[in-house]
Amino acid sequence: MRARALFRLFVVGLVGSASSACAVGAYDDPPLVDSGPLQGDDVPHDANPDPIDTAKSTPDAQDDEATDDAATDPSTAEDSAKDAIAHADAKPDAHETAADASIEAHADATLDCAPVINEVQTGGTTAADEFVEITNPCAAAIDLAGYRIAYRSRSNVASVTAADFSVVYTFGASTPLAPGAWFVVAGVDFAGAKDALESSGGSKGMLSSIGGQIGLRDPSGALLDGVFYGSLPTTGKPAFLEGTPANAPSSGSSIYRHPDGTDSDDNGADFSDVVPTPTPDAQNP
Repeated sequence: MRARALFRLFVVGLVGSASSACAVGAYDDPPLVDSGPLQGDDVPHDANPDPIDTAKSTPDAQDDEATDDAATDPSTAEDSAKDAIAHADAKPDAHETAADASIEAHADATLDCAPVINEVQTGGTTAADEFVEITNPCAAAIDLAGYRIAYRSRSNVASVTAADFSVVYTFGASTPLAPGAWFVVAGVDFAGAKDALESSGGSKGMLSSIGGQIGLRDPSGALLDGVFYGSLPTTGKPAFLEGTPANAPSSGSSIYRHPDGTDSDDNGADFSDVVPTPTPDAQNP
């Protein structure tokens, strides 16, 4: 009985000790807490890392960093966009620049170019043996519809907008004049090449042989070109005079621009009368 009782006490003691040990272990270990990814020395080290994994993880580090910076910093992307726009603006399209330049050059040429009075004869065998030649020095054809050739006496010093003494000729509808071409308006007694007769004058002609002034007006009445020949009036300035006067042509001869269409806005410099033989509707000497 005593031995059995002692054995029972021994077994009970062992069971109690085991229970106490389990209870102490449960409370000695702290509860698990998620503290995030492992850092520093907590990261397990592989004594023999896989070279393929190492190669994959290393080269892209800088690229990922730059991508992350652009994604997290909006100003970086915005600055890049501004740089691209500034670079594009600094190099305008060559075709557009050339097209703009071409348009501007054509506009300037159109505004500066106009038909001119190219040759004048004031008399020959009769007073009506006369003509006025117009030429087109421009690169494009000009429609002379509505243009008119005006005449004033040499002593007329009225303003350019005043009424003209007479109209030698008014061009009709659709009168195209090609580049470098001529148009000759002649008196009734002129036997040479001509394209039209003077509007009036008859056998007396319209151009004084000792001096006068001839103007070319566009359909609006604006003066495009003027020629004064002969001696100037004692007072005032004739409206059709450009610079100095041209010489008055002698009977049967003409004054002409050399070369054709030359216009420096000086009648004395632009017109010559060296060769006495007129060249209506043809190139001047």
